Amino acid sequence: MFCLDTLGGLGDYNPADKLAEQIANKLRDRHKKLQQKTGDGDKSINILSRYISILILGNRHTYSELM
Repeated sequence: MFCLDTLGGLGDYNPADKLAEQIANKLRDRHKKLQQKTGDGDKSINILSRYISILILGNRHTYSELM
């Protein structure tokens, strides 16, 4: 319910020339390898947990104080 689909286009690159295309391909390959290594198939973001984390850091509270 409180989730976003992805982190915002990690694999969406628009290279301008051949060198930029090579760099984009390397970054795509790196993301694929990291996904396989960590097994992180679910890229959804829980908005509520992000909000609580921001409150904890911004107000200098602990997790147990907010819950």
